[in-house]
Amino acid sequence: MEITKKLIFVVPNATYIPKDLQQINGAVSKNIGVFFKSGIVSVKTSFPQRVLITGEVIPLTLLIDNKSTCTVREVGVRIFRIARFYAKDQEKMTRQRKIMIRKSINVEPNTEQQELIEFKVHETVQTFESDLIEVKYLMHVDVFTTSAFRGTLNSVFSVIIGASPTMTEEISDCLHF
Repeated sequence: MEITKKLIFVVPNATYIPKDLQQINGAVSKNIGVFFKSGIVSVKTSFPQRVLITGEVIPLTLLIDNKSTCTVREVGVRIFRIARFYAKDQEKMTRQRKIMIRKSINVEPNTEQQELIEFKVHETVQTFESDLIEVKYLMHVDVFTTSAFRGTLNSVFSVIIGASPTMTEEISDCLHF
């Protein structure tokens, strides 16, 4: 049996995403104490868009309410690309970190503080799904405290990475048959 390889271009257009699906808001709370009562740390995450366009600087706002006896010392953002490849009865999955940002902060016990983290999305494979290949992105938001046990809060959000309008136009110009 002869195997034929074909080149496929997939160009998702991020402008078709409904506006109500674009903003991300999330909240996580955790009692960071184990043996001694340390208290609860709460984090509200606000992200103006679920669709990340390559080349854009993206602002992520965290509202940290520290009602514990520990200090919140660091926040981090990681974006992972998850790719799945399907063939007959087999499936292969890869996971690759694309963005990692850490920022030192100081939220003292029994205080509330807002933090802004900005990051740029670099050129990468865009989000898409087909019968053979699926590419998606997960954004992890981590908040670290000085607690030795149970001191990390983590939120995970699904995000979409799309092409910039200019990039989409350039590619579509090349795809005329």
